[in-house]
Amino acid sequence: MRVIGILTSGSERARGARTLLGFAAILLIGLADSLTGRNLSLSLFYLFPIAFISWTSRGFWGTFAAVVGTGIWVGAVLATGPGYSHWLLLSWNAAMRLGIFLAVSFLIFELRKTLDHVQALSRIDSLTGAANSRQFQQVLRAEIDRSQRYKRPFTLAFVDLDNFKAVNDTQGHCVGDSVLQSVVGVLRADLRKTDTIARIGGDEFALLLPECALVQAPVVIERARGKLMEAMKSNSWPVTFSIGVVSCQDRHRSPEELIGIADRFMYAAKSNGKNGVRYAGDCTDEAAPPPPPNLGASDPAPEHP
Repeated sequence: MRVIGILTSGSERARGARTLLGFAAILLIGLADSLTGRNLSLSLFYLFPIAFISWTSRGFWGTFAAVVGTGIWVGAVLATGPGYSHWLLLSWNAAMRLGIFLAVSFLIFELRKTLDHVQALSRIDSLTGAANSRQFQQVLRAEIDRSQRYKRPFTLAFVDLDNFKAVNDTQGHCVGDSVLQSVVGVLRADLRKTDTIARIGGDEFALLLPECALVQAPVVIERARGKLMEAMKSNSWPVTFSIGVVSCQDRHRSPEELIGIADRFMYAAKSNGKNGVRYAGDCTDEAAPPPPPNLGASDPAPEHP
């Protein structure tokens, strides 16, 4: 079971193991080809491990597998003894097989690349490049599992753009699109690479901050909100931000429950005059104490841990 787990995972070790398995299959087919003699050709069977290597290992290894497969086929032919009247005939047949093997390797590689691209697009918001709602749910579920297993904290923030509809109505949807793209750009520049930014709705975003506890969340969120406000002011966009924040460490909640809590606290900030942040307690619907006064949106904050 452990071997199967390694082979089916997406790690570098798993890819290396699958590549070695493919080359081993080519060698076994070559051995069988040499034993069956000239009366029974096994050339077609070389395509299966070559296609397997091209699919799992990508790029160079698929091409190399095609070359190795051709070389082993030639070795199998020579091992059966003389049979070609001229060496050019063997060379021609080897070139034909190499061409077929390379063509199959290339087609499989292109197919895998296309499927990977389509899969990536299904996880990304096409306008902003942020994760979409479906991808965010998957990442959040994995972070909840990791937090439960290792007892590590994380923070979820739900961000709503105040007055965004007014921008669309008065300045047009192109400007509205620029606002959304600017929000994602600012957050990417401010947050860590391990943090996740997702567009949940038209003007709603969610942030997932691993290793960010309740006491650290105000520092990170207020700093990010300050930089967002600076970007809005520099472009003369009348947009502010209402944010609901929930942090977890020791309590188990489903992704839907956590998003619901953050969403309710975002609406609490919105109903209290907009342009504010409301913090939930540790995975609860109870409000957390407000951040210290020196953590306002315009004040500097220490680096995100």
